[in-house]
Amino acid sequence: MKLRAVVVLGSMLLVAGCAEAGTPSPSTGQQAVDQDSAAALPSEQESNTPNIELTTEWLDPEFCKIEELSEWRHERVSPGEVFKGNATAFPFNPTALPFTGELNVAMVFIDWEDLRGTSAEQSYYLEQAQLFQDFYAMASENTLDVVIHPSSDWFTIPESYRGFVTEPEDEAQRGEAPKKQVFYDAAVAASDASFDYSDMDVVFFGIPTGPQVFANGLHEFNIDYNGFLRTNEGDIFDIAVAGDWFLNNGDDEPPGVYYVHEVGHMIGIQHLANEDDQTEDRMWVRNPMNGYDIMANQGGASRTLSAWLRWLPGWLEDDQIVCLDGESLTTGSYRIQHINAVEGNLEAVVVRLSERKALVVESRRFDPLLDRPSPNDKDGVLVYTVDGTKSAAQGSQVLLSPRDITQMLHEPMWRDQRELDAMSFPGDAIEYDGVRVEMTASDGGFDIVTLSSVG
Repeated sequence: MKLRAVVVLGSMLLVAGCAEAGTPSPSTGQQAVDQDSAAALPSEQESNTPNIELTTEWLDPEFCKIEELSEWRHERVSPGEVFKGNATAFPFNPTALPFTGELNVAMVFIDWEDLRGTSAEQSYYLEQAQLFQDFYAMASENTLDVVIHPSSDWFTIPESYRGFVTEPEDEAQRGEAPKKQVFYDAAVAASDASFDYSDMDVVFFGIPTGPQVFANGLHEFNIDYNGFLRTNEGDIFDIAVAGDWFLNNGDDEPPGVYYVHEVGHMIGIQHLANEDDQTEDRMWVRNPMNGYDIMANQGGASRTLSAWLRWLPGWLEDDQIVCLDGESLTTGSYRIQHINAVEGNLEAVVVRLSERKALVVESRRFDPLLDRPSPNDKDGVLVYTVDGTKSAAQGSQVLLSPRDITQMLHEPMWRDQRELDAMSFPGDAIEYDGVRVEMTASDGGFDIVTLSSVG
């Protein structure tokens, strides 16, 4: 008999609504906090708002949904061909997997005859799966419900693990990578008679955490793969197996953040680093959101998802966005809640700069449940640009700093010792393309930002 356990993340599903498209027109925003928000913490509901007059009208958010017109989405797509990559701007480009509703994820434990797994390692992987669940419940505003289906036991490949060891070049995402398929086939052969793979959207394989087997890890996406699982219940193309990079780094970059990042691509969320020039070593060019978005750097201290990446799939609803026109900007102040709050309040200000470019302002707070401890202050405002002419993995989102972005902060972590200096605190201001953004005041779990025209 095939068995599998089910771990369900209990959460209320919220139905996302969309405003009708049309010409920009004033929209009345609710700047006050919704007192009926059941999940809110009292400290975040109590307002200590300074005596600042808040603006209550802005444009229809449809006006700020800049369209992607990028190389990979348009120029390299042949007539009649369907673009299968991740979107950088509107419209969102769904994959074969759901990005709302229920996402079923198998956690199957695989070991070898000379490298056996333990119950402690099973518990560790389940803890990491919980981090993964909690992240997507938060980032999706409870619209994506991750359900983990763990195997109750280890399934043993009747060979030595040494025959499966891979180096980074063996784990390539594209081209030939036959060693990955060797493992996939062996893992399915060991588990398929007992584990029910039917209805599984994604499969995680947990392996023993001792000697290195896989250098970085193995993963496949339904939109980009060179290996897959041939199960009795059907083929599966979305796979993630954490390797030594994530298993042996002192928990700076544990498997849970790897699952979040890779599943992000599986469901349509883009890679934020600029991979065009592999020789580029200037962090603000190579990875211009580094340390502030989990889709840019899984090892960063801020393990979160930027407001723009939440708005694209509709996880942030239109009524949580303040939309402004950079060409007709007048001075206004707006109170926005930090992006990890799941309360339905305003969470971002988006300024349309052109048909293909926008500026985004969002509030951040250190999240003790998800973030890695850091000596740098994470409570403040983040400002960045979005460029719809760039494809995924071309650095389409770029942080702006009230200081010198090229002067890196010290950030102790095993991957690197540097982080971009991008947080704005009360009194800080950023000017970009005729727009001035001032971090006016902090108000509990909210920040007040003032935007005005320059020149």
